[in-house]
Amino acid sequence: MKKILFLLFIISIFISCVSTDDKPEYYRSNHFNSSDDRYPSNNIYKAPELQNEKSLNILPGKEAAGNSEGDNSYLILSKPDDTKLLPFNGNKSKFAILLDPGHGGKDSGGKANGITEKKLVLKVANILRNYLRKNGFKVYFTRTKDEYPTLPERVALAKSFNATFMLSIHANICSNPTVRGTLSIYSANISRRNKNRWKILSLSKRLADAIENQFKLEKGIISRGVYKDVRMLYLLRKAEVPTVISEIGFMSNKSEAKLLKTAKYQDRIARILYISIIVFLRTLKL
Repeated sequence: MKKILFLLFIISIFISCVSTDDKPEYYRSNHFNSSDDRYPSNNIYKAPELQNEKSLNILPGKEAAGNSEGDNSYLILSKPDDTKLLPFNGNKSKFAILLDPGHGGKDSGGKANGITEKKLVLKVANILRNYLRKNGFKVYFTRTKDEYPTLPERVALAKSFNATFMLSIHANICSNPTVRGTLSIYSANISRRNKNRWKILSLSKRLADAIENQFKLEKGIISRGVYKDVRMLYLLRKAEVPTVISEIGFMSNKSEAKLLKTAKYQDRIARILYISIIVFLRTLKL
C-alpha cells in the first residue's frame, strides 16, 4: 500500500510539473456561448458580452501579429487594388479549394437587421468561387443551394475532394450591437505527437493569419484577429484538411449589417478572401 501511495505521489508531482508551453493560448471560453458541436441556430460563436469595444481585450491582429512558428509578416500583401485581382503563377492544378457556406436548409444561422446568415454567406461564397474559377482554380462547395449538409458530411466532402483546405464562411451576432468586425477561427486541438494533425493545424493557422492580415489592411473594416477554437467545434476538430471558419462581420451591428446587405460590400469581402487565399497558397510547397 505504501508503495502504491508513493507511486501516486510521484505521478501527481510529475503531472503538476509538466510544462504548459505546448498548450494553446486561447481566449477564455466564456467569450463564447456555443452549447455543443453543432452550429447553433443563432451562430457558431457569439462575441463576448461587451459594454464597450475596449472591454473585449482583443485588439485587431493580437494573435495575427505572430505565432509559435515565427513572424508571419510574409502573409501580408500590399493593399489590394479595387480594379485588379492578385495573379497566381504557380501550378493551379495542384490545388482543390473547398468552400463551405455555413448553415443552410433547416438551419438558418443567425438573423439580425434583416439579414439571414445562410443566405448571406452563400452569396459571398458564390462570388468568391467565381473569382477563383476565373483564375483557374478548382473549387468545390459543401452546398450550392438552400440545403443542410450535416457536419460529418462536410468533413467527408473535404476528404473526398482531397481539398487543399476548407474555408467555412459565416457571419456573427452579438447582444451588444456596437460590436463589429471580422475574425477567423482555427482548431486548438493540437497534438505534436501526430505530425499530420500538427501540419493540418499549422496550415489552418497560416490561412487564418493570411485572412485577418488582409482584412487589417482594409479601410472601414475592423479585424478582430485570429481565434483558437476553445469549444472543440466538430468541423474544426474533425476536418482532415486545413480548415478555417471566417466570420465576415456582425449582422447585429446596424452599420455593418447595412454594408453586408449590399452586393458591392459582398463583392469586397469575396475579393479580400480571394487575395488571402492566393497569399496563403504562395506559401505552400506541393
